Amino acid sequence: MINPADRAILSLENDNQVLSKSGGDGSVGITPPTSITDVTFTQDERGRWVKDETPIDSNVKKDTTVRSEELASEETDVQNFTDLAKISDDRLLSIVTQINEKKQLIITKVTEAISAGCTFMMSTAVINGVTVGVGSTVIGDYAYIKKYSGLDNYSASNPFSSDDTLTLTASNSGTGYFSGFTVNAGSTVGTYYTVANNPLLPATPPTICATRTAEIDALATEISTLRSQINNALITNTNTIKDRKTTSEVFVWGYKSRDKKVNSFVSNNDSVISTIKNESAFQ
Repeated sequence: MINPADRAILSLENDNQVLSKSGGDGSVGITPPTSITDVTFTQDERGRWVKDETPIDSNVKKDTTVRSEELASEETDVQNFTDLAKISDDRLLSIVTQINEKKQLIITKVTEAISAGCTFMMSTAVINGVTVGVGSTVIGDYAYIKKYSGLDNYSASNPFSSDDTLTLTASNSGTGYFSGFTVNAGSTVGTYYTVANNPLLPATPPTICATRTAEIDALATEISTLRSQINNALITNTNTIKDRKTTSEVFVWGYKSRDKKVNSFVSNNDSVISTIKNESAFQ
């Protein structure tokens, strides 16, 4: 009888042989016909039967070809849906970027006024009725996506193992399963102060306080206008597209994850075979 070590090695080697065929050609040596012949018989006016042959596409494919075409089709769907979702994400990103640039400019204007000698007082970050922060802190508006990052990791045990909320950027635009926008929920821009000229200790020049205040008020109005341009209906429709995209991403993950797992199983088997061979107690 073969000893236990050799039997264990044989089991592992047999397992590797089976794994090596996973996703492979299930009909080795067989080439499916590219066309078949459609044969019909008709009777002519003299009563004779006439045979007519027409070659047609067989539609018969190897299993490896079918799997490859299915994967390619799902990958194409993912790309198409991503490109479509980018239209909305790019617009949202552009608007939020402009809003946050204006918020940064508000802080810059406040700093310039204070540096010129304007009196200042910490104030709630509401300018011309436009809320640009929380309390006295100016905070960026926040555009984001939600994404199952496991769908990009074909070695993961679960494609939904990581549900992440990420800042919307040019590099991840169109991706994820959801896009969103929240007013004053991003990173801190700075502290807001109201500024004014003190006639007893005038700024230099004395008009700078009023000028910067007017500029800050104008920036707040521009922020309000930009926020009104965010198309919430488009974002909602885009999230419908992203939800469908996720379905195709799951199919792609399934195909590619299988190949990763097969390679991992083979490597593990090889490692165990090496352990058995190198352990003298098993010999």
